[in-house]
Amino acid sequence: MSPQDPGTTRSRPELFHVGLCVSDMQRSIDFYTAVAGMTVVERHERRSAQFDTLIGNSGTDVRVAYLRRGGFLLQLIEYAEAGGEPVDIAHNRPGSPHLAFFVDDAAAEFQRVSRLPDVRITSEVVVLNSVMTSFYTADPDGIPVELLELTGALPADLQVIA
Repeated sequence: MSPQDPGTTRSRPELFHVGLCVSDMQRSIDFYTAVAGMTVVERHERRSAQFDTLIGNSGTDVRVAYLRRGGFLLQLIEYAEAGGEPVDIAHNRPGSPHLAFFVDDAAAEFQRVSRLPDVRITSEVVVLNSVMTSFYTADPDGIPVELLELTGALPADLQVIA
């Protein structure tokens, strides 16, 4: 079913959100609102047999927050019960995510983010190519977060679809 029209069907899946498991919901919300300019749009707690069945776990109790920036929806999940051990995240490890957010001025954002408390910068500002300049920080659980300035037009295949 289509989220725009529940009476229609889709011929292929469409991205709804990206979800990240976090160890401390408030720290993660603080990070994504301060660093990436996201806004919390929903928060709830869930404990249900249906959710346990969906994820293949039992006895879960989760706190969930949805954050939005433009058309991007980020789901944060903190396991209060039946959570697992943290994974060893690194940019070069298969299965490790990273998020990238557009900014107007990477150098200015680097200075701004460098002054935020409890934020770890993991790279200098780097000119990647003729159209991209960026730097990395890490969220409270170590997930790489890139702040990316476009200094020219992206190739057509990489254009953002609104």
